[in-house]
Amino acid sequence: MKSDFEHEQHQEYFTNWKKSYDAPKELPNSFLNELPGLRYAYEAHLQPNTRKPLLIEEDNLPFLLSISQEKSHILIDPSTYYVKDIRDRKDTPFNTIVFSLTEPPLVTREVSKVVMERYFDQKPLCYAFIQSLGKSFGFHQRCPFVSGHEIFIPEKGSTNNSTSWYAAHHILYVVELKKTNQMRVFIRQHHDLLLDISPHSFKEQIDRATTLSHVQYKLATETFSLFNNTQTSHRADELNIIEKRLMDPEFVSTCFTLKEFTHFMSHYRLSEWMEKTFGEKNPYIDESRADLFNDDKEDKPSK
Repeated sequence: MKSDFEHEQHQEYFTNWKKSYDAPKELPNSFLNELPGLRYAYEAHLQPNTRKPLLIEEDNLPFLLSISQEKSHILIDPSTYYVKDIRDRKDTPFNTIVFSLTEPPLVTREVSKVVMERYFDQKPLCYAFIQSLGKSFGFHQRCPFVSGHEIFIPEKGSTNNSTSWYAAHHILYVVELKKTNQMRVFIRQHHDLLLDISPHSFKEQIDRATTLSHVQYKLATETFSLFNNTQTSHRADELNIIEKRLMDPEFVSTCFTLKEFTHFMSHYRLSEWMEKTFGEKNPYIDESRADLFNDDKEDKPSK
């Protein structure tokens, strides 16, 4: 009798619970447009994608100019994938058009040389140092600018004039157009860029950029490994004499940037070479050293 009573009580409880669960819920006023039998309410806010893939070539340039925004000064960033020199165009007063993954094209009266030099100035290593590094590998013309993962390659020599620059870090794949001796480059987010560059020249520039990128990576990783592969003090250990000196308020270190350090090292080695070649007491060595170092202070674009 006791077991029957408990079974009936459990059955009645389960039946009442199921009825209350199956009863239709009354939706709040903000969801009155939903179906009455829906047990879960939600809101969806959809925004259209305004960044459409672009076809960038000479024949399409009038359209690209029509959708561009004018800027007095342009600061390119990692999202920039093409800086095009349009000084020779007679149908526009602008000299440069810049394409980005995150915003519409930008146009400016500034020449591309000025736009790129502003970008170089914000990087740890100046273009002059990248060029000197490239010359050690035999890259005497059209040296790519490599700064970590960001790689910009000039289409032509830029010693005296401006040129166009394409960002290799946004290129996914390429197609050779042998009939026209051009390269069709496919950029992230499905942008299509037609470069008036021969396949041989394009491959050569990619190989140069790859070499410079590899060298930078090896220098950075092996420098960091000097600290990663050595034993450090534990928190409970007493500080050693060097650590104490570093924490001493009276310790004043020489502050310098990576750019300043690389310039110093290159100048120091060059000065040593001049003294060894011409003699330390040569009366013209100081004048030659001053002229050479003053010319090397400014970033010089590649030929």
